[in-house]
Amino acid sequence: MNIAIITAKGGNLSISNKNLIKIHGKTMLSYVINAATDAQKIDHVFVSTECGLIKEEAIRLNAEIIDRPKHLATPDANHGDAILHAAMEAEKKLKQIDNVTILLGN
Repeated sequence: MNIAIITAKGGNLSISNKNLIKIHGKTMLSYVINAATDAQKIDHVFVSTECGLIKEEAIRLNAEIIDRPKHLATPDANHGDAILHAAMEAEKKLKQIDNVTILLGN
């Protein structure tokens, strides 16, 4: 199984809700989720976030949520640690993962 993990932390310090900013009527996150969903070699799309608004948008677009723990959602949290957490959570749900594609929610 080939999966995409989209990291989309809320609470950005420089641009508020940057993953949900609309461009031509669509959120930045929606462009990323749609690209992953449309990719022929991606079987499953996950969004790693702690933000309720991002979760709502991801669910609306048929992505599965991975709840990011608070310690991985701070401004100084290591992105690699958040990715590893998401991959491990995805593996629990799917049992076998062959390839992981990492995308940013913005």
